[in-house]
Amino acid sequence: VELTSGEVLLLRQAAEEDWGKVQPAVFGSLFQSSMDQKERHAHGAHFTSEADIQKVVLPTIVRPFRKRLEDADTLKDLISLRDSIQHFRVLDPACGSGNFLYVAFRELSRISLDITAKVWTNFGADAAKKIGFGSPVRPQQFYGIDHTPFAAELAKVTLALAKEFSVLEGRERF
Repeated sequence: VELTSGEVLLLRQAAEEDWGKVQPAVFGSLFQSSMDQKERHAHGAHFTSEADIQKVVLPTIVRPFRKRLEDADTLKDLISLRDSIQHFRVLDPACGSGNFLYVAFRELSRISLDITAKVWTNFGADAAKKIGFGSPVRPQQFYGIDHTPFAAELAKVTLALAKEFSVLEGRERF
């Protein structure tokens, strides 16, 4: 593909931007705006806000894991909880841009960082080093289905950002 000089200039400008400030929710708007109203209706494409996503994520993922974290008193309990998070799977059967998957990833990563913090506080730095300071949550734990190829690719990008933001949050914290 040959680019015009204007397109090359736009790409250079885009490459110089601070993409760390981009919130993945913008991809939902991008996905939805890539279709006209008739096409959105035909595909059932609708951007779901984080507030609506939290109505599902909080009671099904966050609260149960937070309760287990609160109740965990031994190092063995905390390691078991971390292992449970590492093997937890999330499915979004109509993933669109992947915003639901992003929020679930972020919340699980934060809980896993809280586990490490509790291990550090209650059992010391050596115990925390043994379990690791990074989140054990990986994009491979998250599954999305969408019949639109563009949406599937967008969801992959959104999950890649979720992973990167998780790494950055872990570095800032520890």
